[in-house]
Amino acid sequence: MDHPFARIPAPTFRLVLVGTLVGTFILMYMMTAIGSTVAGLQDAEGRSFDVIQFEFAYTPEMSAHMVATWGEAGAATITRQTYLDYLFLIAYANCIALCLVGVSSGGLAKRWFQGFAHFLAYGQWLAGICDAIENAFLLQSLAGNAAAPGPQFAALMAGVKFAFVAAGILVVFALLPLRFIGREEAA
Repeated sequence: MDHPFARIPAPTFRLVLVGTLVGTFILMYMMTAIGSTVAGLQDAEGRSFDVIQFEFAYTPEMSAHMVATWGEAGAATITRQTYLDYLFLIAYANCIALCLVGVSSGGLAKRWFQGFAHFLAYGQWLAGICDAIENAFLLQSLAGNAAAPGPQFAALMAGVKFAFVAAGILVVFALLPLRFIGREEAA
């Protein structure tokens, strides 16, 4: 099961990989900077909430409570961050997919794990789709419409997204050494 990224010529592949990697880190920095402005806001019990907790709020009551804790200005900030996440999901999904295709393109990694790595590369696109759906439900909650089943679907989509992203990153680092072992035999 070849991934479309496997058909990109090597010099172009490197440029696209570096571009998505740089874009991913720039967007991650921007989103972290935006999200940090609500980090100190606390509810009556002294709890503060970040976007990851918001993604997994699960109940309409908890989702609405987090939005109320942030207040109008905080909710507007998280809304901007969520809109920026639509760009981020394109960057990280493609970056991890490119890394998976890249590390599985040679050596023992190619012979033993290429199919699995390409499957997970497709999984990164599924993670991006889940992230987009999750964002739609989060924006609904941020607009004051935290009704069921929105928070539940957001939490489900976040769970699927993080599972694929974590698996992809783990496989990239696991296959990286194998990428260079056995290259001489294949040549």
